[in-house]
Amino acid sequence: MPIGATDIDILKSWGSQLRVLDQSRYVPGFEGFNLIWMAADAQEGSPVSIRRRDLQRYEIEIAKRIVEAYQAQANAAETSLTTPYLPIFKIRADVTFQCHVTRALVDLVIQRLSEDEIAEIPFRVLLHLGTTHQPVSEPLYRRGGNRRYEMTIQPRTT
Repeated sequence: MPIGATDIDILKSWGSQLRVLDQSRYVPGFEGFNLIWMAADAQEGSPVSIRRRDLQRYEIEIAKRIVEAYQAQANAAETSLTTPYLPIFKIRADVTFQCHVTRALVDLVIQRLSEDEIAEIPFRVLLHLGTTHQPVSEPLYRRGGNRRYEMTIQPRTT
């Protein structure tokens, strides 16, 4: 079945609204490409079954990947800071693609990490306004009515 650019745009729009797919231009290793991925599990049959990847099933995996993505990007950053301020949209793009989830779900896990609500993860996310230029193609991080552009991650203190 031939598919054109308009068809792809319509499918992306529907898939995003239904939270069964997501996309980003900022996945490490694929800069310059707009990657699109399923953010759901599809099972063939009659009818086809589609189940969104949700917080209950994926929270811990996403949280671990957030810490790993931050650490990898921090190590690659040219800075003298031990915990550099990194753009949220870049961490989020990395994690959403690795876990095949939506950016909205990763935002929720970032928020929960910033509020120390995930006991299994011994790190805390700190959110900052920062000076990052936010690309128009990436949604702003907003939780509790506040915009944030950058994050740092530090070991949780008891």
